[in-house]
Amino acid sequence: MAKKIEDLANVMLAEGYQLVTFSVTGSAKAVAVFRKIENKE
Repeated sequence: MAKKIEDLANVMLAEGYQLVTFSVTGSAKAVAVFRKIENKE
């Protein structure tokens, strides 16, 4: 499960999103919350 969450976080990071938090459910599923990374230019 941790590997899948890490892989998802890496994919989303490449698309400009940062993992904020996640929760694993009792049915071996996860809910992940991402936020858009702002450009600080």
